[in-house]
Amino acid sequence: MDVELCSVDSCTTNSILKETKYFQTLTKRQGNVLTIAGRDAMIDGCGRATITLLIGTQITIEDALLYPDSMCTLLSFRDIRQNGFHIETHDDNNEEFLLITKNSKYGAQTIEKISSFPSGLYYAYIKPVPYIAYKVIFQNVDTFQTWHDRFCHPSTGMMRKIISNSNCHDMHPYQFP
Repeated sequence: MDVELCSVDSCTTNSILKETKYFQTLTKRQGNVLTIAGRDAMIDGCGRATITLLIGTQITIEDALLYPDSMCTLLSFRDIRQNGFHIETHDDNNEEFLLITKNSKYGAQTIEKISSFPSGLYYAYIKPVPYIAYKVIFQNVDTFQTWHDRFCHPSTGMMRKIISNSNCHDMHPYQFP
């Protein structure tokens, strides 16, 4: 499974993902996002997403933004903390790291080590959880109905007509929802 480079940032309010493969639910909507480049960034949706860090730690993000045109995927400290993890800076031979830790009965245990570029920007490699399938929620009911009709699915009224005009069944037309 492919891994993706992800910036880890303390200043962002929302995690921004470039691909739908991380989402469990995705509500399609458009909105502006304020980035360092300005307010011209248009998201395509938001929803619940789960990512897996390189060593295997899963992070669930309740309000991840889908922004396919983003320069990079962005993971917020806030979303790491909301999963019950702690973040500590660590210096090893003049190289700075972020340590993601989890408290246990034996004290804080390091579960992930996040590197930094010479510029000080932290980065991690992420991948999707393999069994996740996302569900798109259409906020426009007419859009849902249009696609329902395009797939030639009969409506409730049509099902009632079919049942009431057929022989050899034991269903009453009003048993159908």
